[in-house]
Amino acid sequence: RQLEVFWTVARELSFTRAAERLLTAQSAVSAQVRSLERELGVELFDRSRRRIRLTPAGAALVPRARETMDALQAVRDSAAELRDALTGSVTVGLMTSVTIVDVPALIGRFHALHPGVRVRLRAAQRGTAGLVDDLATAEIDLAFLALAGVIPRSLRATALASSPIRLLVPPQHRLSGRAAVGLADLEDDDFIDVPDGYGARRIVDEGFAAAGVDRQVLIEVADIGTVAQYVQQGLGVALLPEFVVDGSAAGVRTLPLRESLPDFTVYLARSPDRKPSAAAEAFAQVVLAST
Repeated sequence: RQLEVFWTVARELSFTRAAERLLTAQSAVSAQVRSLERELGVELFDRSRRRIRLTPAGAALVPRARETMDALQAVRDSAAELRDALTGSVTVGLMTSVTIVDVPALIGRFHALHPGVRVRLRAAQRGTAGLVDDLATAEIDLAFLALAGVIPRSLRATALASSPIRLLVPPQHRLSGRAAVGLADLEDDDFIDVPDGYGARRIVDEGFAAAGVDRQVLIEVADIGTVAQYVQQGLGVALLPEFVVDGSAAGVRTLPLRESLPDFTVYLARSPDRKPSAAAEAFAQVVLAST
């Protein structure tokens, strides 16, 4: 428990946020850390400034703490196998408003098979880039994320579903009557888009770069499901996966592109450097068997 508390404080660099994540009092978190420091005979955090920092000893302990916690989970998994009942927890990262994969239905199937496993969902704060970082730091076990191009070596990923990219324009837009639109036709338009680091943004950015066309992003929206609403208000145009367009295209015009952009593809991903827990492996098996 001391190592779990230490690791959480080390990730958050805040006793307050660590207490919130651990669902316990801040005083209990501080007491656990000080008890561990006394037992080890070293200071793990520098508390002399407004924002705490890891000491060299604390930084060295972080990966060891994670290894120890993983080893303990393996022991729990072995005991669960002997009981013939899977327990523990699995933390899954996902992208808000990305409904091309029915995550609630997948969790429902998983819970029916393994009711003793707790599933924690964590929404992406920085899109796919943030989920990749969370996998690397073991903040999450698995992630539903969007990738374009070659899969990075830092991930082990399996494609689950894809959706083509479509252009959304306001009804009064000068190109709304076209049968198809090229990227060069949009050079003077303002765009509504998701921020850098999101899978959909990367597809569009790379498409314009390959075509040698500049574009201006006027408004960045963290929730891809709301982009069409800004287009509807005449604030700009947008290039979105078709599954988003199908659910939010009222009051806008949808047009095909002359250029072929890669599909928006959702993957189930994990880090190849960390052995998954039995709960995470079972969750992955349910997902892959259902899609």
